[in-house]
Amino acid sequence: IVANSLPVRVLKKADGLIIQPSLGGLATALNAVFKRNNSVWVGWSGIRKLLSSDELATLSFPKRLLPVNLSADLLEHYYDRFANQLLWPSFHHFSPNIKLEPADWLAKRAVTKRFAEVVAKACHPDDIIWVHDYHLVMLPQVLREAGLKNRIGFFLHTPFPSPEFVLKLPHREDIINSLAQVDLLGLQTQRDVDSFEQTMRALGAKTPRPTKVGAFPIGVDFKLYHNPPQAPEIDAKVAALQHRYKGKKVLASVSRLDYTKGIVEQLQAVELLLA
Repeated sequence: IVANSLPVRVLKKADGLIIQPSLGGLATALNAVFKRNNSVWVGWSGIRKLLSSDELATLSFPKRLLPVNLSADLLEHYYDRFANQLLWPSFHHFSPNIKLEPADWLAKRAVTKRFAEVVAKACHPDDIIWVHDYHLVMLPQVLREAGLKNRIGFFLHTPFPSPEFVLKLPHREDIINSLAQVDLLGLQTQRDVDSFEQTMRALGAKTPRPTKVGAFPIGVDFKLYHNPPQAPEIDAKVAALQHRYKGKKVLASVSRLDYTKGIVEQLQAVELLLA
């Protein structure tokens, strides 16, 4: 498994660095697969600094977790700018609000090469390499350039954008050519598969394509969401809301303040429901 982040992250505390479980959506989604199979997971350490050899040794990552060590400068260009300010909005059908700098693409290539080096070092000839999400769209190409002939799968956790957004992307040919190196490209819905096929037609018949493309809607851990953990801080928050709005119905939403999360639309939906 190769993803931008590990299912754990490194945090800096007053008494030093510690490793803590990550609760991100991708980590939660893949955790059952990771636990069930004899797998290794390659991903960024989660801390915005280049860790020294001593720090990495002291942290002692679990055996099946292989960290990719990245500096703050690389993360700014690869993660903050290229991935999250260019690809993320484009893949959600929003126009990006930045103009790409040469340093962003160079960082993207440099980080992808580091991921590929960690994968290649850990990989056996019969291993399946499963790459995840938009951050690592260039990884299949770099793995092939490094001589790896393993079966490669790529799963995109965001929508696949319609052609008009793909065609506006800088380095779009590089991205599509990289995805063409995989044996199976997994997308969330049939609508995403249709968008991919429309994009391939728009790019022309000579554009290389993956061996197979399919829709594989991702699931959720029903029990986890149906029976939320009765953590003291959750109980306290619920009690405070009940006290403040005594006798009223309270709708609680957990959303990141991100314009792609549709918070305004959520509020309009509640308004429509009440009306």
